Amino acid sequence: MAELQFDESRFPLVVLRCPTAFDVRGAEALQSGLERLFARRQKFVLVCDIRPVSRVPDAVVRKRLADVMNLPQVREGQAQYQLGSANVVDSAPLRAALTALLWLWTPPTPMATFAGTDEAVRWSIERLRAAGVEIPASLRELEAPVRRAAR
Repeated sequence: MAELQFDESRFPLVVLRCPTAFDVRGAEALQSGLERLFARRQKFVLVCDIRPVSRVPDAVVRKRLADVMNLPQVREGQAQYQLGSANVVDSAPLRAALTALLWLWTPPTPMATFAGTDEAVRWSIERLRAAGVEIPASLRELEAPVRRAAR
């Protein structure tokens, strides 16, 4: 099974790529990845690409994910450094699972759901700008095709 991956190459926009199946190890990888991001002590946005997930995580995994997200150090790190999460989800069952997770966990920062990455990136860059975070050239390059398509 593929692993959960954090792509920080375009920081302060971080892309979290989910594996095809989410298990308890994935929840633990999520926790350690978030804690690593918080240790940078810099504002960022997270684009979560949930599209690869082929089945809804079971109740045990959903509960473990909620437990991770409710950890004091995770909630504090999110409130202090994470400006929001843009979730890319193209599956109705996975959108329902995300909704169920939100019954167990209230995010301390804005969270939005998108069908595609272009919209998620645009929303994320807007969050960064609104917070006064400098937008690096690597993100402006990502944003350019999105702007052209919106015209």
